[in-house]
Amino acid sequence: MILKRKAIKSLKHLKFVSTHSCVICKNPEVQVCHIRNLPFGNVGLAQKNDCFVTPMCFPHHLEQHRMNEKKFWKKYYINPIYISYKLASISPCKKINKLAKEGYYDEYISRYTTNN
Repeated sequence: MILKRKAIKSLKHLKFVSTHSCVICKNPEVQVCHIRNLPFGNVGLAQKNDCFVTPMCFPHHLEQHRMNEKKFWKKYYINPIYISYKLASISPCKKINKLAKEGYYDEYISRYTTNN
């Protein structure tokens, strides 16, 4: 069964994530990259969930959009859900931080790990 969950929006969290280096090459000039391929189904282009974001430089962000997203993350041996959880757990956004502490990411992390 695919669970549909409401997309969470937080400009404060997006700004916080943008202060970190690229998760792949450590370039400090980054864009906030939404994870599109979630274990509970694609959030879709119209409803991006700000809980599931990682910092990436422009070339890596472009690469992620140009190829199969699962293959992209496998190529770099990265679990993007886990990274988004780690960022959420230290986020200054109270709403995102609370979700991380309450276990919002737990099932996403385990499903992503088992499905990849």
